Amino acid sequence: MMLSVYAYDHTELPAPSLRKIVDSILLRASAGGFTQSDIFITIMSNGERSDRAIQMSAEIVRCVGGNAAMIDIIRDMKPKGGSQ
Repeated sequence: MMLSVYAYDHTELPAPSLRKIVDSILLRASAGGFTQSDIFITIMSNGERSDRAIQMSAEIVRCVGGNAAMIDIIRDMKPKGGSQ
């Protein structure tokens, strides 16, 4: 949810690289059964930090395969190159 807030919150500067990560996560979650990606993006765009947003975030994590899978997805999205 933290990535999504910064990626889609209209009060923040646009963050296309974060949106790409969130979109990839949502695509994987959709493949795992998550059906509310559009609603989740709308909630994040409105800056909503509610119980509903938290529940949807937990469902996204479940649909991608759990916490370890989510960490792997984010790690795999890390920009390549540059100084380490």
